[in-house]
Amino acid sequence: MHFSCKVIGVNAIVRNLERFHSKQLDRLAAQMDYICRMLVDFIKEEYSENRAAHGKGFTSRTHNLQNSIKHKVFRDKDNNAVVGYVYAGMMYALFVELGNGQAYAFLYPALMEKRNEIGKLFKNMKIAHGLEFRKL
Repeated sequence: MHFSCKVIGVNAIVRNLERFHSKQLDRLAAQMDYICRMLVDFIKEEYSENRAAHGKGFTSRTHNLQNSIKHKVFRDKDNNAVVGYVYAGMMYALFVELGNGQAYAFLYPALMEKRNEIGKLFKNMKIAHGLEFRKL
């Protein structure tokens, strides 16, 4: 016995999958933006307000470094991924983060402190795979 099958509407199926994929990346980008904003707020509150009170980060005297902490989210079309960065825009931020044996570090420690919470937020979306936390 021999059976054959013909699939009708392959182009429509492909278009629907591409549209679905694009919407999922949009959802992921929105979630990444939310998480990066949450992390920026957390860093500003816990790592730069008052080192004496929290015992971590740095004490902001001029608020220049604190005010330079920002985030950026973009879609990496080459890798079909969404990338989020949290950064400090002051030139001396690198020294604060990496100098003095990292005693005043604030970016990476805050990310590591929040990584479980961030992982749960992505896991609840049920679309993010290969979540990476990298120190650049």
